[in-house]
Amino acid sequence: EIMSFTQLSKLFYSITESGQHFILKDVNKTRNTHFDPETICNWLHCFSILRNTCAHYGRIYNTILHPKIRLGPKTLRHYPELQPDSLFAYIVALLRFIPDKALISFFRENLIRHIKNYRDDIHLGLLGFPEQWEQLLYDPQLIIADRFHLSKGVIMLFAKANKCALRKEKKRNAHLLFPSKSIYGR
Repeated sequence: EIMSFTQLSKLFYSITESGQHFILKDVNKTRNTHFDPETICNWLHCFSILRNTCAHYGRIYNTILHPKIRLGPKTLRHYPELQPDSLFAYIVALLRFIPDKALISFFRENLIRHIKNYRDDIHLGLLGFPEQWEQLLYDPQLIIADRFHLSKGVIMLFAKANKCALRKEKKRNAHLLFPSKSIYGR
């Protein structure tokens, strides 16, 4: 693991707006889409919070998630049943974020299998799942059309930024490893 979701979220947020546009220009060009930095910052932040909530046994059932995930006004107009503060909306954004169709299928099939296994024990409405949730998970206009992915170049940029940050941190703390002679009066 190069960096956690939280670190990735904070790194992308801290990059200048022109840097964010540079990264997204590559993504948007290869996919013929238009993802804006605010949406990607929001998604990374939301995924980080969801991951941390799940990792630390937080509650997601019958919970309004904060912040609301940005799905775009066009998507929300076309799919009014989507609630941007629900787990289902987070899942939709996550499916858009996954770069590979095979991984999307794997995630979707496992999700559907688990939901069907526990269907009698949970009320899907309390997770923000609309009545036709399964159809929506297969809707290419909702899931695949606006999918975001990090290209290899973008991943390398993040890795390079992380490496630079580590190098700066080492320099900053070098005096702890190699104290100058003047400190000890030698």
